[in-house]
Amino acid sequence: LALLTGNRKGPRVLAGQKAVLKLIPNLNPKDLAGGVVIWDHITDDERLVKEIMRSAVQAGAQAHEHAVVLDYHYNLNTKIYEINVKQNETSRTYQARKLVNATGPWVDKIRAKAGEKTEDFLVPVAGSHVEVKKFTDYSVILRAQDERIFFVINLGPRSRIGTTERVCKDPDTVKPLDEEVEYLLCELERYFPNVRLSSEDILSKDSGIRPLAKPKEAQTPHDISREHEIRIGPTGVIHVLGVKLTDHRRAAKEVID
Repeated sequence: LALLTGNRKGPRVLAGQKAVLKLIPNLNPKDLAGGVVIWDHITDDERLVKEIMRSAVQAGAQAHEHAVVLDYHYNLNTKIYEINVKQNETSRTYQARKLVNATGPWVDKIRAKAGEKTEDFLVPVAGSHVEVKKFTDYSVILRAQDERIFFVINLGPRSRIGTTERVCKDPDTVKPLDEEVEYLLCELERYFPNVRLSSEDILSKDSGIRPLAKPKEAQTPHDISREHEIRIGPTGVIHVLGVKLTDHRRAAKEVID
């Protein structure tokens, strides 16, 4: 992907232990066979959301922040959706010919409010992260003992370590669990034994939900596809599932099409 943005640097293969340790000297040399250097990008996700909202308003949309959807229903006579919203302690009703439910981890909660939910569309998989004082010059992608990928991403003076996977049904109550923090620190110690991080070294911790589209057959969270899906409800509501930040424009185009 970096090549598509004008960065002509291809992956750089580090053959052998010495080549890797030259860049990351505090990495555990045990069983270290080599590495690959890749280039990636960081984005300000909060600013990106605000810019999308701003451009939508410029194109004629109305944006209502802090608006809680109470329910929605479809009027068969008028063929219009009515969406009831609580906004600044005031109840309001909006009408629309088409309705798109792009509420991320809250997709099934919104469907339940409308009485539409008979089965879950999502598998809400929580992922937790911790941030500590920066301890390596390079961000790294590593493999845990359970075969999961985890990472250390440098953000200014901090290193962000993640992530974990567990099903969390309520996105409003998600938070890092002690065992998740312990998992990340233990896996990190395997690769950086001399860093010796403990819970006292954690500067912050957080959790988020991956709203993964529920597969037809049961799978472990790790095996569920990260591709987004679009499903149509019984009254024609368009439910958008599992969209990632990097894929939001393609998903939006598919919805419009």
